[in-house]
Amino acid sequence: MASTQRESFDVAVIGGGAIGLAIAWRAAQRGLDVCVFDGDRARGACNVAAGMLAPVTEARLGERPLLDLGLESARRWPAFAKELAAATGEPLGYTRCGTLLLARDRDEVEALERERDVRLALGLQVHRLRPSEARALVPALAPGAVRLALAIADDHAVDPRRLGRALSAAAILAGASLRETDVSELICEQGRVSGVLLADRR
Repeated sequence: MASTQRESFDVAVIGGGAIGLAIAWRAAQRGLDVCVFDGDRARGACNVAAGMLAPVTEARLGERPLLDLGLESARRWPAFAKELAAATGEPLGYTRCGTLLLARDRDEVEALERERDVRLALGLQVHRLRPSEARALVPALAPGAVRLALAIADDHAVDPRRLGRALSAAAILAGASLRETDVSELICEQGRVSGVLLADRR
């Protein structure tokens, strides 16, 4: 027969990815009783994501609110990374490396020029590079393989696997608990979530 044991906590976080763990860390820092539920974190985005923090590269016309959110997030990342690394002693693999966009033929050059115009129209910093300048930045680029390059200095990157480990450690150090079990159902009362039903408690 399944267990009917009940537990009480202030915050239940469903999913132990970067966002869930960051929420758990911050909530635990504020003295809340936090529990993270994730049945199989090995399948999560932290293990397959590229780790791009690239609001400028991914900017699109018509998505100004999303762009502004991404730029503000990128602005806060250095301080966040520094605090997280100091709290855990875990390296994050965070770098302010920028992004290089390349065009290999005439069609790609035209498309890249349009991408440049979009970013300039949004007031973003994008620098046009000659092929020789691109190869100076990335020596592995073969001569003749690049017709045009755009350098985007304000994009960053982080190692998502290291980030996940560091956030797990920070959340636990702050007092949160992490459980390898899935949530099968949300318990709602009067239109609000009041609890969770665990998959192993059915």
